Amino acid sequence: MRQFAARYDEFRDAGVEVLRVFPSPLKAMAPYAEGSLRAPFPVLCDPQRRAFDAFGIERRFRGLLSLEGWRRSFAASKLVDKPKWSDMLRDGIRGLPADFLVGADGLIERAHYGQHFSDGLPVNEALDWIGVRHQL
Repeated sequence: MRQFAARYDEFRDAGVEVLRVFPSPLKAMAPYAEGSLRAPFPVLCDPQRRAFDAFGIERRFRGLLSLEGWRRSFAASKLVDKPKWSDMLRDGIRGLPADFLVGADGLIERAHYGQHFSDGLPVNEALDWIGVRHQL
């Protein structure tokens, strides 16, 4: 989420709105929704997984067994907004990440379904989806 927040202006300037949905309870996401780490876009909580189930986002215990997922988590733990291990474990069990590009007509134009708990779409790929040139 930090990467999308840091580059949000590029999405906004292209006329694209970013929205992030997590299977977390409000208490776990409060800093990103209204607190010190507030994102510049809406952050929604879906602890009942209604949106996740509607979009076919899977739950896989083996998604927690990814070495790449844990590498990313350890890297994030060195940052200011350190993830809580209990939150990562809870959300990793509750579902894999997925990213969608939804057109003005409300139809999904592109989708990325993660294979492990931290396999979200990289920001540069999301910008590629909408045709924004970016620096690598």
